[in-house]
Amino acid sequence: MIIMTMLLLVLLLLLLLPFFIAWEKTMLFILCSVVDCGTPSTISNGDVIFSSTTFGANVTYFCNDSYNMTNPAAGVRVCTEDGYWSGSLPECLCKSEYLDTDV
Repeated sequence: MIIMTMLLLVLLLLLLLPFFIAWEKTMLFILCSVVDCGTPSTISNGDVIFSSTTFGANVTYFCNDSYNMTNPAAGVRVCTEDGYWSGSLPECLCKSEYLDTDV
């Protein structure tokens, strides 16, 4: 009787296993979703280059001729896991204005 019960349990487990695997895959799909930071902001007197807006993507800002970036480190931003671009938006100032701020 015990052997018969164990065989029935094994058979039941084998029959239900595909449903558990499908459920697990569904749960993984729900837990793993694409993080998108959206189109990065534009800047005055400059431009932004990017090929993707999803988690881990980089955007690079640059200034037009006759302009300098006030904080060159802000020229590259990364899409973070919480869906926002890292750092702050860079600013491009006219080279003469930029030189005046260093005085």
